[in-house]
Amino acid sequence: MDLAFTRQLARSIPNGAVLLFDKNLRYLLAEGAALDRHGFDPTTMIGKRVDEVLPSAALPSLLPIYEKTIAGESTQHTLESASGTFWTRFEPLYEDGKWQAGMVLIVEVSELERQKKELQDYFYILSHDIKSPLSSILGLLQVYRLEKHPDERERLLDMMEQMAQRSLAFITALLDQTIAPIDVQSMVAEIMEKAAHQYADRAITFRSEYQYRKGKFYSVPTLLRSVLENLLINAHKYYDPEKPEPFVELKVREENAHVIITVADNGLGIAAADLPHIFEKNYQLDNHSEGHGYGLYLVRQNLHKLGGTIRADSQPGRGTTFTLTIPKQETPQS
Repeated sequence: MDLAFTRQLARSIPNGAVLLFDKNLRYLLAEGAALDRHGFDPTTMIGKRVDEVLPSAALPSLLPIYEKTIAGESTQHTLESASGTFWTRFEPLYEDGKWQAGMVLIVEVSELERQKKELQDYFYILSHDIKSPLSSILGLLQVYRLEKHPDERERLLDMMEQMAQRSLAFITALLDQTIAPIDVQSMVAEIMEKAAHQYADRAITFRSEYQYRKGKFYSVPTLLRSVLENLLINAHKYYDPEKPEPFVELKVREENAHVIITVADNGLGIAAADLPHIFEKNYQLDNHSEGHGYGLYLVRQNLHKLGGTIRADSQPGRGTTFTLTIPKQETPQS
């Protein structure tokens, strides 16, 4: 029996493990990332019986499967536990026609589902954050075709080129998600320029206050920009036209190892029944008819990737405040 090959097989399964056991139900080999991830020490499993290693609650369902393998039966199962969902294959191993060992091949399905979900979220980010600048470019292109004055046409071309370059830079940076120093003022200025063009018909006052040390706040610029753009554009999109002085306010400050960012407005606000659900995918508010239901979902997902959190406080008719807490790294990660 080639144990070296079996170990190599186990190490090649990113979310799995391989176990070998004898007819006395003692483990001969235990290898694989799934064991470490769920609190099993492969080095201490060797020589121990199955009932000494596995949780007692799992033994009534698992021991009969081990015994079937000793009897020469191949089986596969999907097993549920408190720590996840696992696909398992029990296989008897023979050498010269004699039973040598039982093998258990384990693949953690719940981990695969998590990776699948992250990939889906990644494409949500791409589609959501790329669609907006492309829509702006198309809008400018329509204005360009109607414009007759050469200077104005040149200005419109410059704007379209700048938006295209920013989109290209965004896509390039998103692919590697490198950590870099954050210049919040410049980031916000670019976003507000876009908002001013997109909602030029809305007389919304923007106020900002920055109290953090430049060059001392490292994070992933593309993820943070996506978060701020969603929140600031939403504040413009869902302003209250009945308010005499609509405003959007952004504040940035340091607090120990974190940067705290608040985005507040006096817009339409969110009902108490809706507030617990606004970060759910595809959740749409009745008074927010322009939304697609995943902008705030992406905000929370991006903040999770940054190690941060977000809280929303709101009252219908009075406005909404989002509070972001983001870890502050003073040097980029290697």
